Amino acid sequence: MTVVDVASEPPTTKAKATAAEKGWYYMNWLANDDNPEYHRRVTGPAIVQAISREGRSLVDTITVGVGSAGTITGVGETIKAWTNDVRIVAVEPFENQALGGGFSGGAIMGAGLMIYVTAFGFKDIRRFFTYKTYQRVVLCSLLTYAASKCYSFYTGANDIHSIIPLGTPGAILSSGLILVLNICVGLIVTCTMYAFYAVFRKGEV
Repeated sequence: MTVVDVASEPPTTKAKATAAEKGWYYMNWLANDDNPEYHRRVTGPAIVQAISREGRSLVDTITVGVGSAGTITGVGETIKAWTNDVRIVAVEPFENQALGGGFSGGAIMGAGLMIYVTAFGFKDIRRFFTYKTYQRVVLCSLLTYAASKCYSFYTGANDIHSIIPLGTPGAILSSGLILVLNICVGLIVTCTMYAFYAVFRKGEV
């Protein structure tokens, strides 16, 4: 194990450089198709066999920690091809800062939509996410973001007391406009990621 200063050097860069220096094989797990493929062929079928042996009624949810998303992609596709009675749940550790902020949170939600499409197909996702849904979410998010920013800039520039409280540390619902702005950014990022994925995959959102 190598301790890496993430602020100055991404872990992937360190791993690639170390592999080249030592003559090791760099797996590039974040962009390696063998990652989810392994879990389609090995991990997923092993879980299916275990559930079949013990009885379907004993397992209703499989929870997977998200890293590269290779495990949940491969396992999710295998399980859902076998049965819809078992839910697939992705989680992140509380200490993991990837969930913090609207952009990173939106990236995770966008990845979730792409994983869902990969597992169930575009026909299934249209039950709750259509082009109209995309338009409405983006429009509302942009308008809300613009209004919030205009309010902040106007009150700040004119030294006007804001009626929105600063908030209490640790209480997310008291965070004023920060919570609203993060939600708006997250939704826009989610829709943008999915839109690009859908356009490149099938030519339309």
